[in-house]
Amino acid sequence: MAITESRINEETTLLVTFDSWGDYIEYCNRPLPKNVYRNESCSGTSSFTLTANYDEAMQLAVVGWEDKVKEARTLSELLINKILDYMVTTTIHYDVEGIDFDMARVHNGEPECWYRFEEHVTENEGDAVVRIVINNMASCGVETETIIKRGAVIAALVETLEYAHRRVEVVSHSPFSETNGKYAPSAEFKIIVKTAGQPLDLARLMFMSGHPSMLRRLLFHCLELNVPEHQRAGFCYGYPIDLPKEAQGNVYFGKMHYGQNERWLKDPESFIIEQLQEQGIEIKL
Repeated sequence: MAITESRINEETTLLVTFDSWGDYIEYCNRPLPKNVYRNESCSGTSSFTLTANYDEAMQLAVVGWEDKVKEARTLSELLINKILDYMVTTTIHYDVEGIDFDMARVHNGEPECWYRFEEHVTENEGDAVVRIVINNMASCGVETETIIKRGAVIAALVETLEYAHRRVEVVSHSPFSETNGKYAPSAEFKIIVKTAGQPLDLARLMFMSGHPSMLRRLLFHCLELNVPEHQRAGFCYGYPIDLPKEAQGNVYFGKMHYGQNERWLKDPESFIIEQLQEQGIEIKL
């Protein structure tokens, strides 16, 4: 397993970094200590987590959330149609046969006087990577449908970027904080969900970014595994906080609070178009 755990001392921030989704799954399979004071990862209700139990959440984490792929793909297909003019260029190719001939070439005696139109897909220039960072933290008042909608927007953005030949890295980076309103995490879990060279697994991405159980069962479980024994009696799950600017990558989806009205929620299509334009992809509206 490629997992890195670091803590300055017993009272300060724990950072657990997973080099792959598989490493994260293996970590989530670790059993909880017998004397854990709270275990919301197991006792959370189905209305809060959208899963009947922890095992069901783990199964979805392994196989992906195929039921919601269509929601993401419906949005991405609309956007892909908008970037086709950017992606495809048409050139004339001359040969000894084709759909028609060029009279000037005929008069000049050129054998390659016939032509046909050929379409070419624009390739991405350079090796730049678009790093998308997702903070999975959400307050308990955030509705499951809001989490799902954000996941569909994230999945559609990733799929559209890759269609436009951008190399995309996806990272889940979630800080638990005992202090509301400032960056003072007690624990952080950072998962490399997709490297720039990996094929896109849309069902897995939909679970990670859009299923309430990603936080409310699996990440809760990770936190429960790491509460020091002397703190278990007064243990709480803390507050959603945002990552510092330097950890937010090229595109950042931050913490979620009840009543939030982010652009990705109000107008997801225009939000994604804006993100595409910021990555140098021309959109002809």
